Amino acid sequence: GDDLSNLTFFIRDSCSTNAAAERHMQQRLGISVGAIGCGAHGAANAGECCHKAKGAAALSKAVNGILTSSHTAANEWLQFVAEPLPTCSTIKWWSVHDYKKVLSKHFEFIRPWAEKLKDTGICPRVIVPLLALLRDPMTISKLRVELAGIVAAGEPLRILTHQLQADDADLPFRASSYIEDALEKAIKSSN
Repeated sequence: GDDLSNLTFFIRDSCSTNAAAERHMQQRLGISVGAIGCGAHGAANAGECCHKAKGAAALSKAVNGILTSSHTAANEWLQFVAEPLPTCSTIKWWSVHDYKKVLSKHFEFIRPWAEKLKDTGICPRVIVPLLALLRDPMTISKLRVELAGIVAAGEPLRILTHQLQADDADLPFRASSYIEDALEKAIKSSN
């Protein structure tokens, strides 16, 4: 085996196998080490709060439901905006953010796209409520603000997450500058 006598701490996420490894080192190997939470996980978890806005979540869910159930709808989307929406994943960090970022960028095309789909009879169970959501000017304004806020607040954390998930040996020496940059960008975007 490896010589672990100089090991003083390790970085871990909340994965159960990492917790088991920590217990094994302490109980069976007699090595007392400190576990430091993974910075990338911390940044990603902090960013989860950016996606709690109910209106933007409903809009995102409706559009995603339409696109994942109809190739025709996806092709029509590309005709309107010429940029595909990224795949939303429950396990890929920031995929929901990236998705909402594209929705925000092309917000003005969502309603005409949905109206065209309604006229062709695609996904009526989702299209009709989506169009109802996009009919009220106050709701439209609220959705635009929610999406803009999500993108502005989440982007520094998204970048930080990806910077901190590197596996190279120099990361501990660069991490503090990454964190400082993220804080600076977050402060600037809030002004």
